[in-house]
Amino acid sequence: MMAKNNPDSALPADFIDNKELFKHIFEYAPIGMTIIGLKGEFLVVNQSFCEFIGYSSKELYSKTVFDVTHPDDRKKSINHRKNITRQAIESNQEEKRYIRKNGEVVWGLLNRSVVKDAKGRTQYTIGQVQDITELKETQETIIQSDKRYARALAGTMDGIWELNLLTGDDFKSPRWSSMLGYGEDELGNTREDFLNLVHPDDLAIVDDRLRAHLEEGVPYDYTIRMRHKQGHYLYIHARGQAYRDESNTPIYMSGAHTDITEKIEAERDLIKAMRLKNEFVSTVSHELRTPLTSIIGSLAILNSGKAGELSDKFKSVLDIAQRNSQRLSLLVNDLLDIEKLEFGQLQLNERRIDVVELIEESIEVNKGYSDEYGVYFRLLETPPNIVIKGDKDRLLQVMSNLMSNASKFSPSGGVIEISGSASDGLASISITDHGSGIPKEFHDQVFDKFTQADSTATRHKGGTGLGLSITKSIVEQHGGNISFKTQKGKGTTFTFTLPLINETGAADGQ
Repeated sequence: MMAKNNPDSALPADFIDNKELFKHIFEYAPIGMTIIGLKGEFLVVNQSFCEFIGYSSKELYSKTVFDVTHPDDRKKSINHRKNITRQAIESNQEEKRYIRKNGEVVWGLLNRSVVKDAKGRTQYTIGQVQDITELKETQETIIQSDKRYARALAGTMDGIWELNLLTGDDFKSPRWSSMLGYGEDELGNTREDFLNLVHPDDLAIVDDRLRAHLEEGVPYDYTIRMRHKQGHYLYIHARGQAYRDESNTPIYMSGAHTDITEKIEAERDLIKAMRLKNEFVSTVSHELRTPLTSIIGSLAILNSGKAGELSDKFKSVLDIAQRNSQRLSLLVNDLLDIEKLEFGQLQLNERRIDVVELIEESIEVNKGYSDEYGVYFRLLETPPNIVIKGDKDRLLQVMSNLMSNASKFSPSGGVIEISGSASDGLASISITDHGSGIPKEFHDQVFDKFTQADSTATRHKGGTGLGLSITKSIVEQHGGNISFKTQKGKGTTFTFTLPLINETGAADGQ
């Protein structure tokens, strides 16, 4: 039943006339409802409020709302009532603590609205009180946990924050404020105070990420610029997490800010040691290519005997010069290829290629490696009519890199097996050596630039450490993939795949 009216109160006539309406409002409301007089006296209460506060309606009618308000909240609550009864506002909201009959402290979220007579004079206030005790206890536990966490982080670069999504109150740790050059009490505690510090061009990021986090569960993690007290902007890495009540309503968020300005600036500077480095390497490589070509040509003429007969001693020295100039030429070409691949400037002259013919030509072209290292290239049985689309010169370069690598790390007299196959729309080419295998700790670095599994052996056998990186890039630019399998003491197999082309000449899947 609806709680009975306080018999000593004098309610306005229009209230009495609409008693049935108020009866339904009070009787069936799932939250506590009250009507409070101008002196704070209880005029009407419903059963939900009585259960919340622990008093009967009769007991409450002999008290004022201040009698059941926590002493620490009375002053604030009185001011809230004054604001609504004496000023031109229709409603307000506050979180406050109530003292139950048994002495227990409970929390209520009070929404208060004012009722006036025809002359605009305040008659009484109507309040709706939601029990948020469990929520506040949970919130306080988390806040205390966050504060302990904040104390633990006091010596770090992180600033802790918490936003109450119901009231808009915003907690900031001392480190959060000092990060931006402010003292602990110099910044306000609302979300608007925070947004005023965000760079105007980054405000959309903050709003979008908050909406996406609350509505879609997207991680709250982003970087924005925030204004320092001295006027300059810092790069701040923000992350956080929303917490919800039993009805899945977001209640508050907490998280941390980290100043990453130095990191951002260092990355910019690094991008600028890399651009300058690449420009230098490119310039030097281009400048070396022309005179090196002339040197190689001149050495070839001398070595051929066209310029006259050479003594055995002089011819031996000339052979050494020619081999090393050719190695230097390979290094220059590798550097130029890396530059083209990194900047997407490597253009492919694609055409129809038969895999068997590609392997056979590769064996012929790389005969020098088999002679130099005392190994033998063997073409295993490969099905005919495996056709791909690609740049023949670049694919020969891929084969040469893999075959030279296999030659260097095969024992003298060893056999290097080469085979092709086709399956699931892909052509595969494999090169297998029977050397010592690739060390396990080097597996993740095989295709990195300037890396070599055995630097001692490589220096002895030659190489730039760029071949496999270039090979991987060329294969991927053809729409393929490259991988390897290796076993210690038994050897390594490199396999790369490329899309087959269908009868119309188009690559499968394109």
